[in-house]
Amino acid sequence: MACLPTRDPSRLTSTIDPRLELFQISSHVHPIAFHFGPLTLTWYGLMVATAFVAGLWTASRRALLAGISSQQVLDLGPWLIIGAILGARSLYVVSYWQEFAGHSMVEIFKVWHGGLVYYGGLVGATIGGVLYARLKKIPL
Repeated sequence: MACLPTRDPSRLTSTIDPRLELFQISSHVHPIAFHFGPLTLTWYGLMVATAFVAGLWTASRRALLAGISSQQVLDLGPWLIIGAILGARSLYVVSYWQEFAGHSMVEIFKVWHGGLVYYGGLVGATIGGVLYARLKKIPL
């Protein structure tokens, strides 16, 4: 029987198979990237924004292959962001209405307090994208 290296109990994490511990990386990153005055930027928000910009840039480059102006794709960005936020927040409010009962209706609009639903954002961004395409007569 092969001798396995001894394990430091402070490094152990819950795994299904202890042999996989050798491949796990432990990180202790603070969720807040930085504060800019009253604005707090989290790593999650920074990564989502980076992914959005990268996706929009990639779509603008690929649009040229389909004969669509890259500027039209870049103009689509605000429609997608607004649609995604409205859709994500709307679905959250509908799904968790009991959290808002008895509170001021202004709480519905306080997105910075948390509460966005991924599927609502997907639906909202899709609706925003379709509306933009229809207004600008871009083929879907």
